[in-house]
Amino acid sequence: MPEKNKIKSFKREKIYLVVAAIVFGFLIIAGENALMFSQDSLFGRAVIDKGNNIVAKSLSAEAGLKEMIFTDIPATHPNATALKYMKEEGIMKGYEDGSFKPDKLISRAELMKIIIVALGEPKNIYEYKNCFTDVKEEWFAPYACYAKLKGWAKGYGDGGFHPSNDVSRAEAIKMSLSAYATPLETSPMEGSAFADISAEEWYAKFVWTAEKDGMTADWKDNIVSNLNNKATRLEVATAIYQLETAGTQTPTI
Repeated sequence: MPEKNKIKSFKREKIYLVVAAIVFGFLIIAGENALMFSQDSLFGRAVIDKGNNIVAKSLSAEAGLKEMIFTDIPATHPNATALKYMKEEGIMKGYEDGSFKPDKLISRAELMKIIIVALGEPKNIYEYKNCFTDVKEEWFAPYACYAKLKGWAKGYGDGGFHPSNDVSRAEAIKMSLSAYATPLETSPMEGSAFADISAEEWYAKFVWTAEKDGMTADWKDNIVSNLNNKATRLEVATAIYQLETAGTQTPTI
């Protein structure tokens, strides 16, 4: 082979080697970046290029779970503040599975316990029992009997307390306001949703007071006909929360 051809061949081989080296270098860099992204993704991080500066951004704060008040009550729940207060104060606790069950109805016995726990149980609470024909020494007896003594709850014509009966909205309002010794309104406030209640109704003053004090503010469908609806755990919790935080009540425990 002529010397001139040998030189050309050598130059071509040199160029090929340089190109191969460059390509190989790019492949190594790409592999390292891919590995970095893969590793960061594994730990919940994203790699972001900001003006030649590689920034690893944590995704945990954005994609992580929000604080849960109960397993069925997230921190974003409209009534989270009230429910968190009720839980932290030990007034209303969740069930064994950690849930609150906001739509579950409340019995008369459960309501009396909630109210008395909120006010602060008397040291001798367990001395109260055998006060109604259907209240002897059951778990709810101290609460039902103490409420009877205080005049917060009365029995029925048959002499029973009917502890397992679901409490209505109107009953829940009356029992709660009575326990907190809240001064009662004698007329509805302007624009009241309950303005058409007759003053002769046993629950009129209690309902007007509850509305003015914000106890029913978070209740759905606030109309007179719904006062006989059974009260839910959420409705009772928000009502008691308002009484607890209003600063105007004078508990009678």
